[in-house]
Amino acid sequence: MWAPPRDDVWVRYNMSLKNGGKSSETSICYRVRPATLTSYEVHVSLAESDFMNNVIFTYREGNTNGVYYNGNRQYGFPNFTTVVALHQWVHYCHIFNDGQYRAFVDGEERVRGDLHTQVLPLSLNSTLILGQEQDLLAGGYDVLQIFRGHIAQVNIWDSVLSDVEVKDIASCRTNMNGNVFSSDREEMEVLGATVDSQRLDTLCQRTDEYVIFPEMRSLGESQLICHRVGYEVFGPRTSEANFKLYEESLQFTKSCSSNYHLWLGLTDKKERESGEPSWTTL
Repeated sequence: MWAPPRDDVWVRYNMSLKNGGKSSETSICYRVRPATLTSYEVHVSLAESDFMNNVIFTYREGNTNGVYYNGNRQYGFPNFTTVVALHQWVHYCHIFNDGQYRAFVDGEERVRGDLHTQVLPLSLNSTLILGQEQDLLAGGYDVLQIFRGHIAQVNIWDSVLSDVEVKDIASCRTNMNGNVFSSDREEMEVLGATVDSQRLDTLCQRTDEYVIFPEMRSLGESQLICHRVGYEVFGPRTSEANFKLYEESLQFTKSCSSNYHLWLGLTDKKERESGEPSWTTL
């Protein structure tokens, strides 16, 4: 059931416990799995003080990903966009190296360029908040600036990861813990959130998530309502997925008594264009 966002849900860690200092080379990697379609999605927030509350701040606004560095919003990366995929894990790596910025999504480099900042070293003696933006040190939260979903494998290094290391982490071939911070190692403060453990390989598995609306609609109307909630019309890709969907849909046979039991997101367009079957419809 949908619930309004709250400003009293967060995960916090006091980085000063690690006795870290300042670093001009920093790598921050993590996975997110959004559960709700929102226009503003906060990932990681590092604050040193009420005044310097955006030491590092990473977020997604619409389809565009953004980052603050030492209090400065980085406007030079407008093409850093991603498709919003609900209930699917997405891996991010933000790498800062002496005024240079590179960002990776699922192991692939998406942007690189110069940072707009007057101060290069990052203070790693900061307060880390996951899922909320700090407008003040460890506070000043806004219900519209929150992440609703799951966050995993948050790691911070005071060094630059190689392309191979980023790829290996993103593809679940390794689980490297950050030497400055790791959500798999540190004991964090958790308020209003739950903590769970999963096998590493499950973070790289794409899962089928769908919702059945037991109401009669045309195909066009069905596509529209799916788009409004951030989905597309579902199309099973295997016989097992097709059978599971069919079994679950039987509970709605009394509500949907037309000749068309379900609309599926499958077409024969590729088959007609190529002259060869592109799948088997069951």
